[in-house]
Amino acid sequence: SDVYKRQVSTQSTGEFKRLLDVLDKQLEGHDYVVNGHFSVADIVIAPWISAIDYYKNINGSTAREFLEFSKYTNVNAWLERVQSREAFKLGKRINGWGEDALDEYHSE
Repeated sequence: SDVYKRQVSTQSTGEFKRLLDVLDKQLEGHDYVVNGHFSVADIVIAPWISAIDYYKNINGSTAREFLEFSKYTNVNAWLERVQSREAFKLGKRINGWGEDALDEYHSE
């Protein structure tokens, strides 16, 4: 039902904002999540956060909009750093994201 969808959307939005707040505070004064050094933590977290433009709520707004993503300045700066890494760009292409996605990378 629409009421259930709205309730789930509201709960999910609140939880996502809470997690973004925790991450933003963790990144304060640091370039990366763990001790300021690029690590597996960045590799695991970044794809979920980078998909923010693909997630939409029941009204069709992107997560970037309804989560007010711009206010998480440390997360934004961190995400730009991680996304600028060549390995991250290749990983997105291999997994089918973007206009230059590699459709057959795993086929052989």
